[in-house]
Amino acid sequence: MKVLRSRNRLYKINLKIDSPVCLMSKLDEPAWLWHARMGHLNFESLSQLSSKDMVRNLPKITHVTNVCDACQIGKQTRLPFPSHASFRATKPLELIHADLCGPLTPETWSSNKYMFVMIDDFSRYMWCSLLNSKDQTFSKFKRSKGLIEAETCQKMVTLRTDRGGEFTSREFNQWCEDQSIRRNLTAPYTPQQNGVVERRNRTLVGMI
Repeated sequence: MKVLRSRNRLYKINLKIDSPVCLMSKLDEPAWLWHARMGHLNFESLSQLSSKDMVRNLPKITHVTNVCDACQIGKQTRLPFPSHASFRATKPLELIHADLCGPLTPETWSSNKYMFVMIDDFSRYMWCSLLNSKDQTFSKFKRSKGLIEAETCQKMVTLRTDRGGEFTSREFNQWCEDQSIRRNLTAPYTPQQNGVVERRNRTLVGMI
């Protein structure tokens, strides 16, 4: 297409504007229609339903490896965590899992917004404390440690936590070093490394 340039060095094009048209997508393959009807069920499961005649008028599914774009976007999940731990304590307080859960909504009548949870890896016994703010974590841990050791007649050996600021402060680390408590910090964005207490948090939150 050639366009002449006008004297003011502009190019003028005469365009014909068509009337608005509504474009409607058309689904040609019945398999994709059934995939949507069944709540984006994967094609392999649809194929099994078809082969066993479990759904009326369901066509035979031949392309079980097809992937739906909407499923890729909406169904992405983290791979399942390992079902077995690589280490298990052989005596009480050999390994303590600890985590701070919150803020909780709604807060308690005493304006507590956080739960400080500690679990003994050996017995799976749990100690839970309510806190008003994160900065109470260190003082609550020191007090709980003394009570737990007096209750079990054992010494705390290793403390496993995430890398939250309430567990990685200089004061917290120095006190643990003075008490001969080994620190076991999980890698960032890997809650499965402290799955014992993470799973317990989920149970506790569900009970609120």
